Amino acid sequence: MTLNIRLGPEEERLVKGLRKARVNVSELVRRALRDAADRQSRTPADARALMQEIIEDFPSPRRGKRRRPPVNDRKAVREWIRKRLKSEAR
Repeated sequence: MTLNIRLGPEEERLVKGLRKARVNVSELVRRALRDAADRQSRTPADARALMQEIIEDFPSPRRGKRRRPPVNDRKAVREWIRKRLKSEAR
């Protein structure tokens, strides 16, 4: 099967550079297609494992004292604003 695609000027420049470096562009495209198909065919279990791995690599920051009160607590918001204005006035 032959696949014809349109390339923009940037992609065309990249392909020319790859060909000069004697990179087999066809094999590069085949590999990219296989990788894309593999990513698309992942099962939900794979997605869960991937998410768990991401969470382990990038944990949420620890929460200390809450800086802002919940927006539905009018009294707490009013007090928070008063404290902020007092501290900025100093």
